[in-house]
Amino acid sequence: MSNHKFDICARRHLHGAPASAKLAQSMHENRLRENGPLASDSAISRNDSGRTAPDSAARDNHWAAVILVLAGLVTALLLVIHPDGAVAFRFAPDHALPQVCMSRQIFQVDCPGCGLTRSVVHLVHGRWAESFAIHRLGWLVGVVAGLQLIVSAMALQNRPLPIPMGRLVVVTAVLLMLNWVFNLL
Repeated sequence: MSNHKFDICARRHLHGAPASAKLAQSMHENRLRENGPLASDSAISRNDSGRTAPDSAARDNHWAAVILVLAGLVTALLLVIHPDGAVAFRFAPDHALPQVCMSRQIFQVDCPGCGLTRSVVHLVHGRWAESFAIHRLGWLVGVVAGLQLIVSAMALQNRPLPIPMGRLVVVTAVLLMLNWVFNLL
């Protein structure tokens, strides 16, 4: 059992008895001296300007989000959609990318995300009507990706925005599922 798990157990089960509480607090302080604070202890710290700064793990996650969203944007800009719906890179238009949807390949049934790539590619190229015609929630995925980019970039500058991205992603996933069910009916 790790020290952190023991600290949590000690705080839960030994709470109330003064000697036990002191033991748990002492163990927690020893763990902090040996290992430093864990993400559960404090996910933020204050910098010289008084703003809150994300810890290194959160900072890494924000950098990963920025890189992934920008990579997705660049990739979408490099893709073209053929009239038959195939997707290819601009520099190799005669070589369509393989279809990656396992649901469509195995069961011949679209999944909740089928068409999102093509929809977002049309969206990035400014073809709104085509984007909506392929997948009616492609714009929402684009908005969520854009918000994630803004939220992560602001957090990296120690100016966090109060946008609950986790909840927004869950709501988007639920809407994708509802859209999928609607398309099946």
